[in-house]
Amino acid sequence: MTNLFSYILSIFAFLHPQDKEITMKFPENIKNIGITSLSGIPNKERLDIGCERLKALGLNPIQATVEAPPQRYLAAPDAERIRQFHELLGNQDIDAIIMACGGYGSSRIVNSLNWELIRSRNIPIVGYSDVSGLHLAALKHGCRNHVHGPMVSAGIGAKLESAERKAAYEKTMQSLCNVLNGEKNLLPPDAKLTVMKPGKATGPLVPTNLSLLHDLIGTPSMPDLSGAILAIEDVNEAAYKIDRYLTKLKVSGHLARIRGLIYGAFTDTADEEFLPAVLEEFASQINGPVVSGLEFGHIFPTLSLPVGKEVTLDATTDTPTLTLAPISDYESCIYQAKGFTLGYRFLSPKTIEADKKYPLVVFLHGAGERGMDNHVQLVHVLPKFVQDDIREKFPCFVAAPQCPEGQQWVNTPWGLKQHDMPQTMSDSLAAVSGLIDDLLLDYPIDASRIYVMGISMGGYGTWDLVMRFPKRFAAAVPICGGADIKQAALIKDLPLWVFHGDSDTAVPTYRSQSMVAALKEAGGSPKYTEFPNCGHNAWGPAIETPELLPWLFSQQLK
Repeated sequence: MTNLFSYILSIFAFLHPQDKEITMKFPENIKNIGITSLSGIPNKERLDIGCERLKALGLNPIQATVEAPPQRYLAAPDAERIRQFHELLGNQDIDAIIMACGGYGSSRIVNSLNWELIRSRNIPIVGYSDVSGLHLAALKHGCRNHVHGPMVSAGIGAKLESAERKAAYEKTMQSLCNVLNGEKNLLPPDAKLTVMKPGKATGPLVPTNLSLLHDLIGTPSMPDLSGAILAIEDVNEAAYKIDRYLTKLKVSGHLARIRGLIYGAFTDTADEEFLPAVLEEFASQINGPVVSGLEFGHIFPTLSLPVGKEVTLDATTDTPTLTLAPISDYESCIYQAKGFTLGYRFLSPKTIEADKKYPLVVFLHGAGERGMDNHVQLVHVLPKFVQDDIREKFPCFVAAPQCPEGQQWVNTPWGLKQHDMPQTMSDSLAAVSGLIDDLLLDYPIDASRIYVMGISMGGYGTWDLVMRFPKRFAAAVPICGGADIKQAALIKDLPLWVFHGDSDTAVPTYRSQSMVAALKEAGGSPKYTEFPNCGHNAWGPAIETPELLPWLFSQQLK
């Protein structure tokens, strides 16, 4: 009986390691975990153990229904794996998905997935290895809430036959919880990174399996790595193959465009005596910092890393750091209505007090930031709002939608000296209007203090939006834009501060000058600043104008 009792206790400890589990807390908004495999066949025993451990963390694992058996080395035929994934995404009760396992198969189906469904759900999806193919394709589609982290049968369901293995499990799960909870420091206290090339860089973090990244080059699912901090790992790949993969990244131009490189674990590598020289060779060619020794990949414990969130890699000392950058405080969101999907980034006040409402700033970017990556629209103006002093002095919400490629905020050519306001809003600007309606319902926003500002194409959008809804906005800041001067009387009473450069050849300076003149003629009193010797980028000096933000946040609808 004693032996039986000891055996039962050992099984309980195997399923529910206790030492530090109390600190492993998922976010409060994550309770139901969807589980499926886009790739290989999970180990049934470890899958069951992983599910039990998720339950021990207070979570509710929900496995997709199975309607077809495995096919060769795949968890199911392609169509069935897609159906299972879509089933979980269609279940509105599911808060996150953790993949059952890796293997092979994601690259067979990523182009057949319902990306509108994936974007609209915008939930965390966790996995690594072959799941990297999904993560990379998701970046291409503007999904930035994925996590390169442990899977249910690989990591979460690992065997814990020793104290060392239990400690590895705890470290693995703590890292996953930290990422899901938005912890700023992405490295554990005992991280030991080696600086291969010193420097400091900020950009979206792209953690991935190197061979999966290589396989996507030249396909529709390959994301743009421009400005990225690339973190790579692999398993069972010979040194010459790693050389081949990195060479392909180099000759295709991707390595030249990244801002930093992180080498993770390269395990079970044939000819591993050549690997250090391979990694050193490519490190020397990176235009930014390079570090090695990051504890992520096909190892146990393994660190979790956010996919696509903006980070800062600081390798200027012997103790490198990897932290979320302030600009990552803009949450990655998706708005969907009437069949139109609009990615946007959303900043909240650092502290939201009960029974208090805050201003909303809507920012419309220029033509060069169009797309669906839900990142590039952050490049201009928006960094100002995450500065500590600005957030302290002017707590507010900021919404930054991204206009899809090939569309405009206002359907008119930009080089004209004048244009007639279109009878209807563009689909993109109509979506922005709908987004504002939704934000007012969902957040403590002061409806009397909604502001809009935009640059270039977004300057046109700013003018157009306030002319259509003159009673909605408390103030507007159109920068190097243009509008229909015949509609000036509609907004003569709206507080406006207009900016333009005197040497702008993209949008003629006359567009702002004529609009300001029309407003004054209609009885308005707009503020106008024209920067001398300034071309199209008037937004730079405009956002640094000391009086701008105090003026903006002092405006309120009467």
